[in-house]
Amino acid sequence: MNSLRRILLPLLLVLLASPVRAATDIEFVLDLSGSMRQQLGGVTQIDAARQALERSLDEIPKGQMVAVRVYGHRVEQSDKAASCKDTELVVPFHELDKQVVLSRLKGLTPKGYTPIAHSLLETRNDLYDVGMARESERVIILLTDGEETCDGDPIAVLDQLEREGFKLKVFAIGFNVNDVARAQLKGIADHSGGKYFDAKDAAQLNQALQEATKESVLVAKAPSKSYGTSIRGGDSYEDAVALEYDKEYRLDHHQQKAKYDYFYIDIDSAAEVTATINVTDIGLAGLAQGNAQENAHPYGGLEIHGRERNQLKKVEIIGDQFATKALQMRVPESGRYYVLVGSQYGDTHKDYFTFKLTREAKGDADTERDAGEALEAALPVEAKRYAANFIGDADKLDVFSFEAKAGESYFAGVVPGTKGESYFQVRILDEFRQALYEGTSKSGEGLRSDKVTMPDDGTYYLEIGYAGGDSIPYALVLKKVEAPAGESAGGEPAE
Repeated sequence: MNSLRRILLPLLLVLLASPVRAATDIEFVLDLSGSMRQQLGGVTQIDAARQALERSLDEIPKGQMVAVRVYGHRVEQSDKAASCKDTELVVPFHELDKQVVLSRLKGLTPKGYTPIAHSLLETRNDLYDVGMARESERVIILLTDGEETCDGDPIAVLDQLEREGFKLKVFAIGFNVNDVARAQLKGIADHSGGKYFDAKDAAQLNQALQEATKESVLVAKAPSKSYGTSIRGGDSYEDAVALEYDKEYRLDHHQQKAKYDYFYIDIDSAAEVTATINVTDIGLAGLAQGNAQENAHPYGGLEIHGRERNQLKKVEIIGDQFATKALQMRVPESGRYYVLVGSQYGDTHKDYFTFKLTREAKGDADTERDAGEALEAALPVEAKRYAANFIGDADKLDVFSFEAKAGESYFAGVVPGTKGESYFQVRILDEFRQALYEGTSKSGEGLRSDKVTMPDDGTYYLEIGYAGGDSIPYALVLKKVEAPAGESAGGEPAE
């Protein structure tokens, strides 16, 4: 019994060793065939197995998904056909509850044959239930005191499961087995990429323990190099997690195609936010089937959603190696916006996809303020040239205000800092929102208004509209037209 425990404990420690790079689902498949009734060291083999398992479960961390399947416990060997189909999932996959496991195993009596192949095939249904909901590696710990006795072919079953999307790694423990059983169990373990442990005598137990301790049989491949701060988002807008600007992040878990982690960030309308995503040359596929496999087609994506939970902008990398993509956006109003991380087109590898958000002041009229989109939110200006203004994206209108006296004349204009994709519109309004001037530029060109003479003393408004796409810089010009000598501002001769 103690020797068997010395195998189980290091084996579980190897499987659950830190750092584990992906979730691991462990299913114990235990032999309750008739031969498990025989004595070994003063105790039956089945009692030794139960006691060793009880102690081994203490080493499994909280939250680990575990299942237990047994075979050979319900049908006597007198009915071979029925006994060779006798396998039962006594503990479905769930976060480990030691007392549940022990209570389900208590009282089970060894009776029948040894249907290893059939039992492995039935694990498909056990793994399917848990595997469709999450990505993880699948590990079977098979504990038996003999070889297959029901004419099944365990190797063929493993191949069938792999074709169906269930790649299993089997760790086989031969408990007091003969040479034939040992060879078969070792073949099962080797074929699946697992390992065989022999529990026949003390010397072999010591050797198995050393090997289990030294082996780096981690359940998922460690990344050669990963970047960014590990983070997990919420599952919805309601439990979105805060992000910081100027900080590179990576998810702490693989993300399934068309599934997203929810984050949020506060965006100022006077700033432009840039979201940058990066991948290396390693991608991932198979999460939906519960069998993640690395490949050379990396995917990753990021979306920004508004306060109404509508998509404003998105950026995707679709299978391109060592790719970097970015989106820039401004928002019409300052406030909280949502960031969804995941790809619409493929699974995202947690270790080889990073994302980062930065912001840059994009105020108007050479300030850090954004010109509002309504007269009530107009940004005050004077008659001069302002080199730093930004418009476009969600910011389609800048409204400025200025003071003028009756009879004074002004013209206004815009000069794009870069070639825009569409036209500017300029309007000069009085305090009653009556247009004193309206003009539209050609696509990609600036615009200068006609001379406009103000009818009264008061506040006037200058609206700059833009029908283009991404945010672009522009210069704003508001110029007072001086009256010729000997003429008043209203055009009458001076007295």
